[in-house]
Amino acid sequence: MSENNALDRIAYSDICIRKARKYIRDMEAGKIKAGKAEIRAVIRHQKELKKVRFKNFPFYFDENGPDRVFQYFSFLRHSKGEWSGKQYMLADWQCFIIWVLFGWQRKKDKKRRFKIAYVQIARKNGKTTFAAGIALYLMMYDLEKGAEIYAAATTKDQARLCHMEAVRMVKQSKEIYEHIEVLGGKKPSSLIFEKNFAFFNPLSSDADTLDGLNPSGAIVDELHVHKTPEVWEVLDTGTGARSQPLIFGITTAGSNQESICYELREHALNILETSDKGGDYIDHSFFAYVAELDEGDDWTDPGTWRKGNPNIGISVKRDELEEQCNRARLSPGRQNQFRQKRLNEWVEQSTRFIDMEAWAALPKRGKVDLVGRPCFAGLDLSSTIDFTALVLVFPPVFGLKYWYWVPFFWLPHERVKKVMQERRLPIDRWVKAGDLFTTPGNVIDYDHVREKINELGELYDIKEIGFDPYNAMQIIPKLESDGFELVKMRQGVQTLHAPTKELETQIIGRQLCPSTNGVLKYMAKNVSVLRDNNGNMKPIRENERLKIDGIVAGIMGIGRALAYDLTENDDTITAMSLGD
Repeated sequence: MSENNALDRIAYSDICIRKARKYIRDMEAGKIKAGKAEIRAVIRHQKELKKVRFKNFPFYFDENGPDRVFQYFSFLRHSKGEWSGKQYMLADWQCFIIWVLFGWQRKKDKKRRFKIAYVQIARKNGKTTFAAGIALYLMMYDLEKGAEIYAAATTKDQARLCHMEAVRMVKQSKEIYEHIEVLGGKKPSSLIFEKNFAFFNPLSSDADTLDGLNPSGAIVDELHVHKTPEVWEVLDTGTGARSQPLIFGITTAGSNQESICYELREHALNILETSDKGGDYIDHSFFAYVAELDEGDDWTDPGTWRKGNPNIGISVKRDELEEQCNRARLSPGRQNQFRQKRLNEWVEQSTRFIDMEAWAALPKRGKVDLVGRPCFAGLDLSSTIDFTALVLVFPPVFGLKYWYWVPFFWLPHERVKKVMQERRLPIDRWVKAGDLFTTPGNVIDYDHVREKINELGELYDIKEIGFDPYNAMQIIPKLESDGFELVKMRQGVQTLHAPTKELETQIIGRQLCPSTNGVLKYMAKNVSVLRDNNGNMKPIRENERLKIDGIVAGIMGIGRALAYDLTENDDTITAMSLGD
């Protein structure tokens, strides 16, 4: 390289670092219209910088560590579109990602801290080109001898998209092309960097075998397309022999909430929220950057579009977004596509029951005192190794304006770690917040549940407890002996249609105050409905891994309230100080 080029590389790196710092300052000052998750990515970085001075914090931040990455990007050129042939200039949010991702190091060996990166942004934000540049850097400049880099996808054609972008970028850059051998003709199968015995190949789940991989780096583009975790898990488990591997998942939002992508997204959001609010749900090797709209945002409002499109005004054109939004307004069939692909929203499945925007807009409890008031309980005992739910339902009588829910959840203590790992749920945060109780051992101790119900019976006027007779025989006779009125509620449409329909009406009419319990909110996201030929419905879950026990318990409580005449034998209620 000439001296002038060397100076250009240094200048390029300096510009990128300044961009990253400005992005952080602007985010902290509220100058950027960002969603909560994107803001929390900055908060996480800034808070952890303050922890570096503590001996027990195992990482440090090298501000100049990403210099090599930025300098490498200075050689890259765009390969198509209006910028074809021009130098690839990183946007401020991209500079932030690289600065943080490659700047954090482990104190014990000065190797890169982050092993996994999850980046979620909308289409047209340049994610494939960005990911291809990172892959090329990992192959050539990451100081990993015999580097194996993969562009991974479910099919070979999908895997070639990122790989082919990298090939085009290599051919656009004379400085890089002279060091790289491209194999495979019109459909390149491999990029070879012989100096380092390294290669960059496309990889898919339909390959002859996925065994024997030893990846030092991988790009998983459009992760939401993956129906199974097979490819991701093969890459993750195959990095054991590498000193600082990096699996970079970059994707647009999807709709399959049973996918590995949604699991990683929930994991990322839980890490970011914990970093912001405090707690124990931490994964130090996982980098998270999610640019998406917040619950309750109006997708038709141009003021929200930046939240899913950090590259708006650069590769994302506002007038194009406006045109697509107008078409989506007129055609419900296009709405989900626009919201998912262009605004980076996880769209609900067609059978999804609860609109989470409507749920977020429901009234809050405030200072309403429910002590002594009549209520109806729904008890969903599930299995002895999983969630048990109790929801007290207070109907709008004797001065109450809304239907109020007071939920309680239990999980066996010895199951907590397993459930956290398998389902990527913030169990520890829920427990700390008081949203979830644990019982000793590896199965639910129903004596703890019974004890709590009796405590609640002293506080509230529990008229009836509706319960699913399945798995109920251990506790129901004991509760009956305690003086509670227990009512069997079979889980069919004949029993559950009316209260399920009533819940739908309450949510639409904003007549429900469901509490801020985090477990209940998680379960509300998971509820679908099954309808029979007569239009009757009942709540269901699309998959065994999804839990809806709290919503089912609430529906049973509504069912008992609808069947009970509260005007009888409740003269004492009118003497209470009521109102909200």
